[in-house]
Amino acid sequence: MNIGTLTPPWRVPTFVNGTLQFSSLSYFKGQPLVLCCPSLLTAQESIFLESQISCFHDRQTTLAAFVSRHTTQNLPWTKPTSEFRLPLLTDPLNRLSRTLGLSRHLAPKRGETLFFTQNGRLEFRLIHDLNVSGFKRVLEVTERYFSSNSPRQDQPKALQHQIEKQERPLSLLCPP
Repeated sequence: MNIGTLTPPWRVPTFVNGTLQFSSLSYFKGQPLVLCCPSLLTAQESIFLESQISCFHDRQTTLAAFVSRHTTQNLPWTKPTSEFRLPLLTDPLNRLSRTLGLSRHLAPKRGETLFFTQNGRLEFRLIHDLNVSGFKRVLEVTERYFSSNSPRQDQPKALQHQIEKQERPLSLLCPP
């Protein structure tokens, strides 16, 4: 999936607040979406991602996790409880992961994160470690692209380029 492309229409099983439903990525329109796609989703990664939700919520951004068939293959997995606030999209047929162009060759403890605008356009892709330092980079990109001070799509490209060239310190949004 190329930068600037709208979210695909595929509906996939999604756990939201412990309830299974079928939804597409357009379910999250209206707010920027940070879709984290870990190479493996174990209980440890789930807890880590869950702990990051408030950082994104403070920035009016939704954090969600996406797991494809190969991500959960041969792993014991139970249905998330109602206390699990992280939206979890699953893809048993791999339709959405193929459409998104996700890497199938990430090492364990790595993830690929896709950043979608509130209108559902892919803005940025990032491959990172699934730890505090890796997620610090995810939070920095989120702040750069989705904070109220960052350049928006309605600004001319020349102005966006000038703003992006300015050195602007990026801070960790959520303490480790």
